[in-house]
Amino acid sequence: MRVCSLFSGGKDSTYALHWAVLKGFDVACLLTLRPYRVDSWMFHYPNVEWTRYQAKALGIPQVIHDTSGVKDLELEDLKNAFESVKSEFGINGIVTGALLSDYQRMMINIIAHELNLRVYSPLWRKSQVNYLRDLYSHGFRFVLTSISTMYKPQVTW
Repeated sequence: MRVCSLFSGGKDSTYALHWAVLKGFDVACLLTLRPYRVDSWMFHYPNVEWTRYQAKALGIPQVIHDTSGVKDLELEDLKNAFESVKSEFGINGIVTGALLSDYQRMMINIIAHELNLRVYSPLWRKSQVNYLRDLYSHGFRFVLTSISTMYKPQVTW
């Protein structure tokens, strides 16, 4: 299976890539979508510019597509990116590190299906505790670069 791995440089996309290699997939390229907005619904924003160094160290070609980061519009950007790597690299599948976001997984699957691409999400709904243990046992070590949350203060009287 010749695949493209969605790659943000974070632990989830890196582990999904690792999984694909261990399973014998032919990883043709890494696909990084670089959002213009910090609050993108689909794509990782913090430190995504450093992924080029990771791709170089891995020896895997990387394709970077910019995306508006605006909900719904960024789905068109994703579709265009999938079409581009399918044409350029002859892929027939996408590997994603989607772990918990129903929205992200559903959108990736819908777009990939439209383009006749299979989707592999090895981390989907995996126990987070077991997942972190797996990462560590496979030799992964972490550097925290961002901890983000959507916080809405609640006023109580």
